[in-house]
Amino acid sequence: MDLITINFQEKLILKKDNKKIVIIAYPNKGFSGISIGVDAPQAISVNREEIFKKKIK
Repeated sequence: MDLITINFQEKLILKKDNKKIVIIAYPNKGFSGISIGVDAPQAISVNREEIFKKKIK
């Protein structure tokens, strides 16, 4: 696993096979943790781990 450090609201861009995924982290006000914005083609599924595991069962 790669660990990449970015600032809040800085874009992390992944590209493969001419498809681009943009990930942006935002501070989550009032809660612990962060909010993640993901812009990906509709054909790419984006899920939290527990949802992903339920889908593959």
